[in-house]
Amino acid sequence: MDFYSRQAAARRQSRWLVMALIVAVLAVVAILDVATAITLGHDADPGDLPGLLLTSSVVWLSIILGASAYKGLLLRGGGGVVARAMGGTRVDRGALDPNQQRLLNVVEEMSIASGIAMPEVYVLEDETAINAFAAGHTPANAAVAVTR
Repeated sequence: MDFYSRQAAARRQSRWLVMALIVAVLAVVAILDVATAITLGHDADPGDLPGLLLTSSVVWLSIILGASAYKGLLLRGGGGVVARAMGGTRVDRGALDPNQQRLLNVVEEMSIASGIAMPEVYVLEDETAINAFAAGHTPANAAVAVTR
């Protein structure tokens, strides 16, 4: 399989994942609407139930979309924001640890070989679930994080 066919397959899968996310958000809103109707509906007039459900849907959807937008704005800072959120500490050129210097050298060699700017480098001291990740929207705001 060549690069372009894999890229097309990844785009198709991304579309399905976006659709699944939309369905999941709508399902959560529907479940919260039912819970709201059960909690508040017994005191309301049956004719007021559609208005209650509409108001409930708007409120829950606003909360979900607002929280998503807030997190999205936080992540606009690039990969360094993600690495710091995971507990990473930045490795600078002045690092005295020989392992950190070796890490910087490896990342620098890979960035030179690929023709992109060197990303920020972080070490995740306490992470046990993953061994490394790269994050960022563009090469200019990318970060690489590795575990000890």
